[in-house]
Amino acid sequence: MNVWARGPMQADFEECIDFNKMRAKLCEKVRQVMEQEGIDALFLWRDENVRYLTSLYES
Repeated sequence: MNVWARGPMQADFEECIDFNKMRAKLCEKVRQVMEQEGIDALFLWRDENVRYLTSLYES
């Protein structure tokens, strides 16, 4: 974490959400479950599922 605020939306007095860390944990959890269940691939067609697992947003 930075020791000073950069930009209008950051604060130096609290640790904000680390989206990269959160995304990495989610991906690892999904990979573990897929391996345990013998799943080779996921087919995602609902926008909210794609967004949740990949952070991909298409408008």
